[in-house]
Amino acid sequence: MAQKKRLGFSYYVSKEQVEKYRHWSLKRRCEWLYWGNLMRKGLPEEIIEIQEKFRRGETVCSTRSKFQEARSKKTKPR
Repeated sequence: MAQKKRLGFSYYVSKEQVEKYRHWSLKRRCEWLYWGNLMRKGLPEEIIEIQEKFRRGETVCSTRSKFQEARSKKTKPR
């Protein structure tokens, strides 16, 4: 069977971090996931799209983003 192309990003979690998480109650773990999900829903659409591009393994910043364009327009020249 052919291997899938790896996409997205990876990160490191220490054994200590995993061990601390394992000792959390099930309620606390669910609340932590719930609040993380709720915070993501409040993000601007552009930020969510950037996160989705990371997950798909796509290039994120090949050109100036809409955010950068809008920010540069708000900056007044001196």
